[in-house]
Amino acid sequence: DGFKTQEWLETREYLMEYALQEYPQFYSEENRHVLIKNLDEGFDKGYTYKLAILQYAVAKQSAVKNSIDFTALEEQVKKETSAPLEITAKFFSLLNLE
Repeated sequence: DGFKTQEWLETREYLMEYALQEYPQFYSEENRHVLIKNLDEGFDKGYTYKLAILQYAVAKQSAVKNSIDFTALEEQVKKETSAPLEITAKFFSLLNLE
């Protein structure tokens, strides 16, 4: 659906700028493509809320940077809850993020 796609692209742009500004320890212009990929991945996985998508992308990059198996972490957390905002909040808690 074209409208939904356009809406997502606008949301992604907003989240990208926010992440670049608020999480420079994980994202910069040099790895902007990784940020785009992680935001798209969060969206495609059904983390439907802007906050959840942002937290997914930040948590994933934090895990990668700290050599943590994010796939295993995600599977573990999803056994405990299925609510997108609870899952991503748990990521932040486990990875000591703010």
